[in-house]
Amino acid sequence: MFGILGDIITLRKNSSDFQYVEEFPINLLHDFESMSGHQADGLIAVILQYGANFSGPGKDIFRIDRATGEPSEAHHSNFLHPVLYYYKKIPTEKQMRSMRKDEILPRPDAVHHIVEDFLTTWDAPVSHVLPLRRFIENVFGSDMKNYFADTCFKLAMTYATVPLSCDHNLNDGDILTGTEALWKQARLAGLTL
Repeated sequence: MFGILGDIITLRKNSSDFQYVEEFPINLLHDFESMSGHQADGLIAVILQYGANFSGPGKDIFRIDRATGEPSEAHHSNFLHPVLYYYKKIPTEKQMRSMRKDEILPRPDAVHHIVEDFLTTWDAPVSHVLPLRRFIENVFGSDMKNYFADTCFKLAMTYATVPLSCDHNLNDGDILTGTEALWKQARLAGLTL
């Protein structure tokens, strides 16, 4: 139910852990913790929305300039598209009640529109996934790219911190298998015997 139910991603301070809660009534967002039983220091609300100019009196939904396919203009999308609202703290009841009629949620700390997609799959690497990854990177202040094992190993040996995907691989032990070339480089650098 677009504009009524949304998926909520709960965020915890100083942690990369999150919970994904599906189909939560967004007009009750201020009561999220008590109604869902999930604790959140911050959250991202994912809501399907039509653009403000999609339909209405005198608006032709089939006009030539109705659609956009440019990710940088995703906020002008008129067709149904996901919008992510990031809040550092859950909105209060007062904020929820003081919204204008044309607003779906109170003003967020950051917002991201995913450009409309005729098939409603939103999985194009350049126009959907890359801008979303950049938004998530800005929210978390972390590099979310996936790196190959040899790159993670080099980063781990030369920097005090590594990107999140490398950190997960290092903790799982997946990164230490490596290739013969990587082991040779580690031996030449005096890191292994």
